[in-house]
Amino acid sequence: ELLEASIKSVRNNVDYINVVYQNISNFGEKDDSCLSLLKSLKDKGLIDNIIYYETDFALTPQQNETAKRNIGLKDCIKNNCTYFLHHFFHVTRHDTLHHLFCLVEIFDEFVDINKAVT
Repeated sequence: ELLEASIKSVRNNVDYINVVYQNISNFGEKDDSCLSLLKSLKDKGLIDNIIYYETDFALTPQQNETAKRNIGLKDCIKNNCTYFLHHFFHVTRHDTLHHLFCLVEIFDEFVDINKAVT
């Protein structure tokens, strides 16, 4: 519910929203519930593109996060965006309080796509 509220707070001010997600965390925790939430948000017109990222266990968690960020950035460039806001969330399962890393909060960052290096 936090993700939906967050997207709704910016949807009228942006032209394009993509979400890059993974269903296996950088630490091997699996959760398949993320996609149904994302599809629901796309059906509501809140998300324009959903992109699956397969966790690469040969990479460090930071490298996986950078790879996901760059996938989102490239998708924005492909869709003629001029600015990129990278902001993602931890989704927490309340029954066990394990973090599900289908969406991960790393940082907020505005990037002028014309100056971006991918």
